[in-house]
Amino acid sequence: MSRFSVGRYSGAEIAATCLTSDGMPNDTSIAMPGIGNDNGSLVMEGSSASFRKSCCSIMLHPSIDRVELTASCRKTDGSFEDASISIDGISNEDGTLSD
Repeated sequence: MSRFSVGRYSGAEIAATCLTSDGMPNDTSIAMPGIGNDNGSLVMEGSSASFRKSCCSIMLHPSIDRVELTASCRKTDGSFEDASISIDGISNEDGTLSD
């Protein structure tokens, strides 16, 4: 199970409970890459995840080697657009998220 959260220092994170090689669950997290909102579209940009300032209904959909992020993002005209972006290269390394 993965989830989006705002970390201890206000940074955006992907958090999950991953299994270790011996099958034990481990709560882990990794910093969210720099994703922004460009007029209702999610785009990779910069070093901070600024999309959370103008997007809502944020959800993560994990697979084996990536996470799909979906959200409803504000456009410049004030309306909202459903958007998604793939975050590739995230994996479980013995119970710890890594990229």
